[in-house]
Amino acid sequence: MITLFSTTLLFSLHIVTLSNAQTTAPFTDIVTGIQFQRFFGAKTQFAFGIALPENPTTDFIGQMTFPLTAAGGWGGIALADDMVGPLLLAAWPNGNAVESSFRLASTEDASPPVANGNFSVAPIPSGTSVNASSMSFTFLCQNCIDSKLGFAAGNTLGTFGMAWALAGKPVSNPADAATELSFHDKGMQ
Repeated sequence: MITLFSTTLLFSLHIVTLSNAQTTAPFTDIVTGIQFQRFFGAKTQFAFGIALPENPTTDFIGQMTFPLTAAGGWGGIALADDMVGPLLLAAWPNGNAVESSFRLASTEDASPPVANGNFSVAPIPSGTSVNASSMSFTFLCQNCIDSKLGFAAGNTLGTFGMAWALAGKPVSNPADAATELSFHDKGMQ
């Protein structure tokens, strides 16, 4: 916990643009105190924030927040402006906990398989929560800034694109990181 807190102090704001000119704005999470550049979709209520170190190399802090339906749902981000090809991170509720997994999609129509590699995600407990109507997942994405994954350190110097997806239907098995993801029927970009 102390190491993670120390890491968050090294992160600063960068102006970013998500895919298709969806711009971000500065946002400070009141629970964690982390300052993000955040996209917020008023229609879907999906939000993704990113905090980058002053000199980005391999890691960033991210935060996904989105509404849940009575059945559940899931949300995800792509580390580039397309969901097909780059590394994806999907997250969903499992009771009062949040589960997540990295995925690689070859098509937009099927549940992408789990991706394995040198990258990992470490949840930040104080910024991760689930209730009956929404979910917040705050995490340290380690070794996620890599041109082979779709998001290179050079992209952090200015404007870069990231895509997102939101589903209102639950995953098939919430406890399984390789669970089948339902189609993103609530929105995507």
